Amino acid sequence: MDGNNTNKIRVAVYCRIGNAQKGCTSSCRLQKTYYENFVISHAGWECCGFYMDYGLWTKTGPRPEFDRLLNDCRAGKIDIIVTKNVSRLHRDLIDVIATLRELRDLSPPVGVYFEDTGLNTLDANVTGFLQDIEIYQHKKTF
Repeated sequence: MDGNNTNKIRVAVYCRIGNAQKGCTSSCRLQKTYYENFVISHAGWECCGFYMDYGLWTKTGPRPEFDRLLNDCRAGKIDIIVTKNVSRLHRDLIDVIATLRELRDLSPPVGVYFEDTGLNTLDANVTGFLQDIEIYQHKKTF
């Protein structure tokens, strides 16, 4: 980050494109334009990257862009991830919670903003809610 952007929130956008064909389809271009405008509309935010996985996959299928996104978060390059909804991260609640916990525990923590609900995982109310879900899931497994 250069000296002029020290107060900017570095935002990464994560999208999944259901088309198995690589390359920028019309859906990809539309989503990129939409999220560029979405980030610009938030004062103090700057877009630091787009991460787009293509194709249909299973829980264990490869998601190279998601992996790259997580690595960039671990390297301190991102402050918040914007994505359409929870299912874009994972299909399974336990996996969602594990990813959100890992991001929250980074120093500094990385939040996830779910556009469909307006939830930001760094908000105090949301953090408490996620901890309640973690406790519930933990009890359910025993």
